[in-house]
Amino acid sequence: MKVEAFQGLVVARSLFEQVDVLMYADNKYSSSAALVILQDAFELVLKCALIELGHDEKKNIESASFDELIADLKKAGVEIPKTGTLKAMNKERVNVKHYGQIAEHDTVKNFVSASALATETIMKSVFQTELSLVFPGGQLNNEEIREFIAEATKFISEKDGFNALIAIRKAIFVAIEEDYDISAYEDPNQNPNDWNLLLKSRGFSAPWHARNADFIQKNVREPFDYIQLNHEKLRVDLMEWGVNTQDFWNVWRLTPRVYRKEGEKVFLYETLRTDEAELNLRNAKYCLDRAITILQKKQLHRQNSRVLPYTGYFEVMVSTEAVRYRKADQNSENLGVIPAGTKVQFENYLLGLDEEAYVKLAPDLKAKDLMSSYILASAIKKDA
Repeated sequence: MKVEAFQGLVVARSLFEQVDVLMYADNKYSSSAALVILQDAFELVLKCALIELGHDEKKNIESASFDELIADLKKAGVEIPKTGTLKAMNKERVNVKHYGQIAEHDTVKNFVSASALATETIMKSVFQTELSLVFPGGQLNNEEIREFIAEATKFISEKDGFNALIAIRKAIFVAIEEDYDISAYEDPNQNPNDWNLLLKSRGFSAPWHARNADFIQKNVREPFDYIQLNHEKLRVDLMEWGVNTQDFWNVWRLTPRVYRKEGEKVFLYETLRTDEAELNLRNAKYCLDRAITILQKKQLHRQNSRVLPYTGYFEVMVSTEAVRYRKADQNSENLGVIPAGTKVQFENYLLGLDEEAYVKLAPDLKAKDLMSSYILASAIKKDA
């Protein structure tokens, strides 16, 4: 699907959803507003179909009238049902928008029905899909998250609001919540300060006080309790991504809690939620839109990150016995002596705190020491 067509259809779908909301009111004024939006939404579907078929490359469709768009699509071999009703809808919309006339609710209902049928026909003929399955989440890079969003969209199209809410929460879990999973710290024999644990565990965003076996023993009563949010960090992250924090918390409150242990595929989820199908469906539609926005903004924030390419460490030989210092300062802690003739890995040269030249050595991972150390630059063999 062409990018322009895809983006237009996403907008059209949102407009159709607004029509549904306005039609709930069942009064002339809301129905008249719905009519204006409805005609715009359907006209956008017509234009997207012509763009997908390449018609915009031959003719300027921006200046084409509503009737011309329908005629052009028919010439391209696309059958459009209810064209008489659709043209009447366009005329009624002109009366409402330009002359301030009010449309009858039942009349607009007929227009809504005709537009829905025509849209369904066009989507199948030109795009081989349904409008409800065209969603911004299709542009998410993470395959698993994208699948959950697609799953939620499918459930919504089937009017299964509860399962849609679960799928949405799974996407949020993978993208955000699993960083707050403290299950890796459950073993009382595990040192919570072990560097390997700190680096590999997905619970690195959880509050520090929650990352230990004692806390887990006292406070984790069900699987969902393994997720210990650091509210201040999460708030700052959301703001940094450009996300409305209330949107996130609304999604978080309206969706069932889910949990999946690290390395596993199966999710656990809450089942005791509201059993009101219509409410679940409305909540699912709301949450899907907000969740996609949250996920896209987080993805865009990461995509905007720029770093220098990693070149690894350099190797150099120590020509004379060298003292390893904790800081780039000869008055700092002495970490031991490196014998002459030893090859060491280093990151760069720098001027130290005492204004002497130093070599910054790579961390000693075998000793589980992730802190860099320093030796005087005068101690290395520069032609190594």
